[in-house]
Amino acid sequence: MSDLVDRVERARSLMNEAMKMCNESIVEFSQGRDSKDVVDTVWESYRRVEHAIILIRLSIGDEYAPDRESLEDSSDIGGLLVKASDALSEAIGRLDSDLNEVLRKARVSRDALRSVLSRFKMR
Repeated sequence: MSDLVDRVERARSLMNEAMKMCNESIVEFSQGRDSKDVVDTVWESYRRVEHAIILIRLSIGDEYAPDRESLEDSSDIGGLLVKASDALSEAIGRLDSDLNEVLRKARVSRDALRSVLSRFKMR
């Protein structure tokens, strides 16, 4: 049981860090900061979300096929960053009750961050 609690707490910490970075990216992007700074912050957030997903998957022990959510407008970088942050907030709020929903929300966040990174790559 201790391993489960440790993984969930580590995932919580990673998602909190990722959400803070997402929020920093939203501010940086809205202020028109250099895209390299925004991309670096988004990459760090993405990395933490991926790590949290792995920890949650290990905690669940049972993998199910992830639902693919279509993202709204993939050219709306600000909207994608907000979506990623909101999904992380929802995931963190459910960590003590529904790990399957946490996993789903973390994947929504990860996919939004991935879309942001692909949009910057195209610039």
